[in-house]
Amino acid sequence: MSNFNFLHNPAINQSFSGTVSNNLITLASGTYDEGDVIYIPYNDVGSVYAYCSDPTTNLFTFNDEVYNNVPANISTSKGKYWEVNDIIYDDVQSYRISSLIEKGLYSKAYFTYKTSVEYSLIISVQRREFFSGNANKSVRTLLLANDVVFSDSCDGVAYGIGFSEGTFETLNNKFKSSLEFNIATR
Repeated sequence: MSNFNFLHNPAINQSFSGTVSNNLITLASGTYDEGDVIYIPYNDVGSVYAYCSDPTTNLFTFNDEVYNNVPANISTSKGKYWEVNDIIYDDVQSYRISSLIEKGLYSKAYFTYKTSVEYSLIISVQRREFFSGNANKSVRTLLLANDVVFSDSCDGVAYGIGFSEGTFETLNNKFKSSLEFNIATR
């Protein structure tokens, strides 16, 4: 199994409650495996995706730069849960995160009235199969799937991702390109 995986087919409407400290979530109950991923919406505009780093203590880690302002206590009945074996795509050697920062300014003093940050996850350029071929290697299957998360077992983080559009020209079912996904921050 790869260190970087895309997971799909979550269990939906899951109940989670726990405490948050820095980039760690400790769930009050449940049975998890290392590499499982959870999604917890904690208000109308905030949510967090987290990676199970210690199943014996129900400890999940998350990227607190992307998922910030997570409250100290969280609880939901509308969470999602991906098991580590729910792999849809695992042909990833490396990835990077791109940040787009926009600031709304007014007057000649350049006062800020709004700031927004959007993130993208980009997997490296390599030869890939577009249609189904080997298990967990079909880009088409990955791009058409819903409720997909990206899991990084090296750093112990996970991201909710979405693909918006792209054009792929294949030769013998192969193409060479990077793939870019939007990271969900709400």
